[in-house]
Amino acid sequence: MKRVAAHSERNQTPIFQVLQKYLPQQGKILEIASGFGQHIVFFANQASSDLTWQPSEYDTTHFESINAWREEAQFGNVLPPEVVDVSQERWSIELKSSDKYDGIISTNLVHICPWGVAEGLLRGAGRVLKSSGFLHLYGPYKIDGRCTSESNEEFDKSLQSRNPEWGIRDIADVKRVADANGLAFVAMEPMPANNFSVIFRKL
Repeated sequence: MKRVAAHSERNQTPIFQVLQKYLPQQGKILEIASGFGQHIVFFANQASSDLTWQPSEYDTTHFESINAWREEAQFGNVLPPEVVDVSQERWSIELKSSDKYDGIISTNLVHICPWGVAEGLLRGAGRVLKSSGFLHLYGPYKIDGRCTSESNEEFDKSLQSRNPEWGIRDIADVKRVADANGLAFVAMEPMPANNFSVIFRKL
């Protein structure tokens, strides 16, 4: 059954407005933590039809919804979802194929996971991206140790009350791990609702 997340409906257009600056005309894009599958189908509809989109999820219960979105759209360039646990030393897609990706997108993951998972995402991006391929992260971030709004401060407290290993990350820490894995910081663009689009490129 196709499932809908209201926040995905709200943010998919502003995210794509940033994403389109970095998308190539052809190639392969990997989405980490595809959720219900709304974003990847929306992006595929807006972008060049010569791009191939690979959804992925750690939580396989989302596969039914991802496939329902795919089947409704009937886009041949949105592939069936793959299981990807970014905390693993090697991702399952790496074990299946040596293909590299032109881009990776991940929305609202880095703050809703343990820091080790976020580090795994950055390490893996360094491995599976082509040279000059991009990584696009979307979500809230701290700057110089501080949240950028009172609402984000409350959100951060709420996240940590649910799981002490969750929380809004400082962009300096994200940059540090990205740099250690061959990912150069490109831009940090303000987005609606006190979020940011953060872009890195594989060196």
